[in-house]
Amino acid sequence: MKDIITAVSPTHATQILQLKEARATDDDLQPLLAEAITHSYFQEGGTTRKVLRADFTDVVWLDISF
Repeated sequence: MKDIITAVSPTHATQILQLKEARATDDDLQPLLAEAITHSYFQEGGTTRKVLRADFTDVVWLDISF
């Protein structure tokens, strides 16, 4: 298990909020959350490792703060 704390881009945050307001399910949100976290945490905002892809599976707990 790994705890990841990262700030996502304003673009990703807007998309996540729009989906939440549209009553998206967790399954609907998972691909966008994975993309946002991959971009900000693993690719360091797109400055490194641009070809890296991360899949998030078996997520046990998720806390999102805005």
